[in-house]
Amino acid sequence: MAVAIASGALVGHLAAGGQTAPAKPRLGQPPPLADQWLRERAQIENEGWQIITTQQLNLRGNGRPTTLLVLNPTIGSVCSGPNATRSQEIRLYDVDDGWLRKAFAFQPSQRGCAALTFSILSTSDIALHGHSEVLGAYSGEPNISVAGVGVVPFGMTIPVFLSWDDASQRYTIAALIQQPPKIAVISYSNGQSLKGADRLWYEAGVAIFHNQFDLGSGIRSFVVSNVSFGHSGTAGGPILLGLYRLNAGNFGNAAGDQTPLVYQQAIWALTADTGVLRAGACSLTSSAVIAQGPLLDPKVALRRLASEANQVIQGCDL
Repeated sequence: MAVAIASGALVGHLAAGGQTAPAKPRLGQPPPLADQWLRERAQIENEGWQIITTQQLNLRGNGRPTTLLVLNPTIGSVCSGPNATRSQEIRLYDVDDGWLRKAFAFQPSQRGCAALTFSILSTSDIALHGHSEVLGAYSGEPNISVAGVGVVPFGMTIPVFLSWDDASQRYTIAALIQQPPKIAVISYSNGQSLKGADRLWYEAGVAIFHNQFDLGSGIRSFVVSNVSFGHSGTAGGPILLGLYRLNAGNFGNAAGDQTPLVYQQAIWALTADTGVLRAGACSLTSSAVIAQGPLLDPKVALRRLASEANQVIQGCDL
């Protein structure tokens, strides 16, 4: 089977989106903060949300914590109709002069079965600004239509970077993957080209990775299948690991089936330079490739890639 090669690049702060609420002066003595939170939580519930994550972070670096909430929709649990499932929302709250303020909110515009969930990969000082940033990812399984095959779910992940911008004095969210992968031609282990449903599934997967996904609010990103975050001493800091999964459809249906299941690997090194998060693209010349048999667990593949990260960063060649 031909070896699959993937490459990509991460660039921070390329496209800022979300809703940032400017601080407004208020008159009078603020009520106790606990009472303000009770009212805000009631309002959140009335809007059809459930709080699933609460974290206090040093996002502004001024000694005053920012509260991060991840909200899951409670209204609408079906994939059609006016109350179709919404994607999870990120909110940031600040306390200024004793007043609680919703300072930022972002929710992908996708609704229905393509609703996206949010996971936190890191809340450390990734860019070495002296305050925390949030590295997270939106994930989901939108249905795609494959000619000759039908409608199939396709897993995708979109890494995003949430931070405080000192220059504009506001929170920003940026999609990190701004280049599509370079995908090698995949063939059967006997050298023959993919055919039939195998070729159709593979081409559909390639098309997904070669087109930007619109999260709304001006945020557009290329996608990966799975992503993980870690640190590497030899690599000089944090690294983001990504897999591109290309599934050719008919594996395991018959004895001797040679349909490939391809996990293309990509790795990006995140470094700080003049206060801007940057990344170095790195292509691997070997991939976790299975010609037949059970699916390779993405978490296992990411752990293996992480264990080899030092060598990859140094030479980009396993």
